[in-house]
Amino acid sequence: MPIANQLLEDEDLQSVNCAYPYLPDYDLIVCRNLYDGKPCGYGVPLASLLAHCWGESFTRLTTCDRSPHHVPFCRRHPSSKGKSAYNSQQRGFIQKILAKFPNIVFSMGELRSLCMHTDQFGPIKHICAPTDGYACNSCYFVTYDIGKKQGEPLPMRDHWQKHCQEDASGQQ
Repeated sequence: MPIANQLLEDEDLQSVNCAYPYLPDYDLIVCRNLYDGKPCGYGVPLASLLAHCWGESFTRLTTCDRSPHHVPFCRRHPSSKGKSAYNSQQRGFIQKILAKFPNIVFSMGELRSLCMHTDQFGPIKHICAPTDGYACNSCYFVTYDIGKKQGEPLPMRDHWQKHCQEDASGQQ
């Protein structure tokens, strides 16, 4: 019998306009925010959910979103140390989701290790089709900007320069 691919609606996840698809072997959050008039459809690890739903890449755990959703609850706030951080409500939200769904895909590594199951016929419903782009092989940076100049996408080239600068400063 094939997997049903049915979304299990959760009121906490709905508060950031996401739905948790209870696919017994996938345990994945699916973003339902609108993108070009259609549900976004990204499978989002819990650790990246707030950054994805705000739409800015703050850490290496997140991807560069193709369109910011700007869900107000998900915005990071400046901390006393000058860095942006999640507040106690946001941390409590993540802990609450993790307590409800202990097997949820939490990290980008877990997301990358997901495999289709033999009882999955066709694509996983509610998940968007793959998008052309580039991924850094040294961290979790991803870009969907495939505009090219001199043979490389500009965002990836700029990102890679940061790794080169880090390496150079570490060798001094």
